[in-house]
Amino acid sequence: MIRNPLASPDVLGITGGAAAAVVAFLTLFSDENHSLTISIHWLPFAAFLGATITALLVYVLSWKNGMAPLRLVLIGVGISALMQACTTLLMITGPIYRASQANVWITGSVYGASWKHVTLLAPWTLILLAISFLSVRKMNIQELGDELAIGAGVSLQKQRFFLLLLSTALTGGAVAFAGGIGFVGLMAPHMARRLVGSSFGALLPASALLGAIFVMAADLAGRMLFAPMEIPAGVFTAAVGAPYFVYLLYKSR
Repeated sequence: MIRNPLASPDVLGITGGAAAAVVAFLTLFSDENHSLTISIHWLPFAAFLGATITALLVYVLSWKNGMAPLRLVLIGVGISALMQACTTLLMITGPIYRASQANVWITGSVYGASWKHVTLLAPWTLILLAISFLSVRKMNIQELGDELAIGAGVSLQKQRFFLLLLSTALTGGAVAFAGGIGFVGLMAPHMARRLVGSSFGALLPASALLGAIFVMAADLAGRMLFAPMEIPAGVFTAAVGAPYFVYLLYKSR
């Protein structure tokens, strides 16, 4: 959609929007007994709502006679910073016991995740993945360039908007319980592309598999290297992903 090697849900602000919504959820629906006043099952919907609102905001602000990929990325970076500021404000003004919980979520950790969470998210994820694979043909055509895609009958603006909503929904589901584990969405597609090529039919499942392996390895390192203390998986993914991001930035100069 963006054709930019540096683009990811983190860069576009989608993860930041989901994080802000989750922190707001934890802050607004807590009582004086440190308990949530509504079911935790609503948390994925809060994450999805925050991600969707952020994505629509980025899309609207970047629209000017069409959606230019570069303008979308620049607007996304700005919105991401705004969402981080809102998240920090909510954590400072909210209950301290929820601030610590929200901080672990923002850093990204699978601590406390259970099969109950898996069964809750599985239907959502499977439906979205099925829609993604049904869109593979148009994705491959769009990858050839705007002119060829238009010549093949693809409506670029509608397709980009659809893919933005689809990626937003997948991101909201991915971060609902584990949090925004940084740089996974940046590194996994690049590694997968080197292994299976650029066809989205192979690239999508390979990216998902490599991303899962990356998170599992980071979580295992967090549990074992500093035992009995447990370090969130997001710390290790950031330690690996940040230098890789700098490498991509240097390479694209």
